[in-house]
Amino acid sequence: MTDQNLGLPATTDIAKAQAKRLRSALPTNLNIGHSQALELIARVHGEQSWGRLNSLISTSAKVGSAATD
Repeated sequence: MTDQNLGLPATTDIAKAQAKRLRSALPTNLNIGHSQALELIARVHGEQSWGRLNSLISTSAKVGSAATD
């Protein structure tokens, strides 16, 4: 299975950038912290928490790099 099939961002940096864009897109009266934004991005990608999404992205990156070696 590829990352594209899983619907995961390719790297954690991409997911973190998504969280940053989410925060900037919210109205000024709706302030959330970066960690809350990361949790929301995890939910968007179908995971229960940022920790889980981060782990899946890291694992898939390791598997992908091992496949290209």
